[in-house]
Amino acid sequence: MIEVVEHFEEEGAFASDEAVRSLTLHLTAVERFEQSDSADKVAKHIESFKLLLDHQLENEQISSDAYQALQDEADSMIGQWG
Repeated sequence: MIEVVEHFEEEGAFASDEAVRSLTLHLTAVERFEQSDSADKVAKHIESFKLLLDHQLENEQISSDAYQALQDEADSMIGQWG
């Protein structure tokens, strides 16, 4: 999912570097839990990632296209790990 964030960053879908950094930081933690097969922690962190996306959308920090794509990716991960 970090690649998806990077793709949308290149397209200018975020209002600030801080918005990108917070999403990337969150996803880095998720990757660590994936590597250790901690399904409950992956699901928990993806849920909080979705809340972060909601917050960014409400505060106009992310485009609606990037928001929807990342929400879809997060839902897919929850289905896989949840």
